[in-house]
Amino acid sequence: MEQMNAWLDALNDEQRQTLVATMDGKGMLNGHSPSKTHVEILKAPLENYLFDKCPPFVDIHGLIDVYNKVVFRNNLLIKGPKGDGKTLSLIHYCHETKMPLITVECSQDTKSRDLLGTFTNLGQFQLGPIPMAIDIANTCGSAVLVFEELNALTPQIQKVLNAVLDFRKFVTIPQLAKTYQLKEGARLWFVATMNPSVYGGTYDLNEDLRSRWIELEVGYPQHGQEKKILEAHFPDSKIDHQVMDKFIRLASDTRQQGTGYALSTRDLVDAVGLLEVMPIQDVLQLVVCKFEGEDRDTVIKRVSSSFAGIKLKKFWGATK
Repeated sequence: MEQMNAWLDALNDEQRQTLVATMDGKGMLNGHSPSKTHVEILKAPLENYLFDKCPPFVDIHGLIDVYNKVVFRNNLLIKGPKGDGKTLSLIHYCHETKMPLITVECSQDTKSRDLLGTFTNLGQFQLGPIPMAIDIANTCGSAVLVFEELNALTPQIQKVLNAVLDFRKFVTIPQLAKTYQLKEGARLWFVATMNPSVYGGTYDLNEDLRSRWIELEVGYPQHGQEKKILEAHFPDSKIDHQVMDKFIRLASDTRQQGTGYALSTRDLVDAVGLLEVMPIQDVLQLVVCKFEGEDRDTVIKRVSSSFAGIKLKKFWGATK
């Protein structure tokens, strides 16, 4: 199947059109058995892209107001540190507006076929997230397509996005010699998230790609905002709020002291949630395991000064 994909990718436009011209309306090569030549396009069920439930979301940055103003008007790039609720805000928005949400998990290994689609070992064509989003928008009237970690795409693959992000709103799949384009009246909102470029595995955005987005940057929450987020996640919890405050201050310290890793809001939610099933000392021991070398020593000292009576070691099990 890899050879088949490579062969199709190598065809020029004229060769692809010739191939399509030899196919009948059902996608079968004339004179050949349908069982051997019919190309079935696979699509995930629509319900896979709808959210019946959504995790707690506190709109501390006022993002929903921005979304309401720019939706379907501008492509939006949201920048900010890891674990600060960028994706969650979009899930919440789509849950509230009952719009399908299609997500592309970008990485430096993402290829054109991961975005557009590829043949399976059975000769079927698995539609990629970009044409899938266009198809869903044409079916439902509207949809949202999110590129997670946009700057993880290599400069070469970034070029694939240009046509679909501008006024043309289309994408061509060379292997099928088929173009997916928004129908009149259908709406597809393109959104991307991005961590700071100092994170590993990222690239600078091509200027032609960057010019296709408006950009919005958020930071970590303030202390009171972060506490509201924790309270929203654990509304009926018996966790001491003073303990929550100490965890928030610990996270804030890691963001300001230049440690190699900074505790995110997501890390806080995970840690505070564990307090319902684990002793606080064990939870803190798990937290410090996120840090390496001298950073771990620094965090252990910070824990000792903030959490009276708790002494941590460098490694799990050393406290037992």
